[in-house]
Amino acid sequence: MAIDKTIQCYAYANEQDSVRLKLISNQTTMTGDLTYNLSGKDRNTGTLVGQMNGDTLLAEYTFQSEGTESVREVAFLMKENGLVEGYGNVWERAGKMVFENKSSLTFEANRVLAKTDCRE
Repeated sequence: MAIDKTIQCYAYANEQDSVRLKLISNQTTMTGDLTYNLSGKDRNTGTLVGQMNGDTLLAEYTFQSEGTESVREVAFLMKENGLVEGYGNVWERAGKMVFENKSSLTFEANRVLAKTDCRE
């Protein structure tokens, strides 16, 4: 039996910053590619693997920055107009940066990743 995969793409861009996320969902697991190109910071390109928790995607983001591989936890809240990234205090556990308290994440809608065409 084939597993149905859904592919969705999201992006944010202004004059200085851009974020692009390609999400592939196959029932219980979300995977994808995530790229941050933020002013004043090194470009991060990597993959994520996670799960939906209600309307929130919690995932592990493995990325390259300045030739070094790092892993950190990311969270995105699904809204009607796109995805909003969550922020909170983090700490290092087993070589990964993870949220201290997932229930206290804040989701600020000042950088909404809007749904976009995956071919762009």
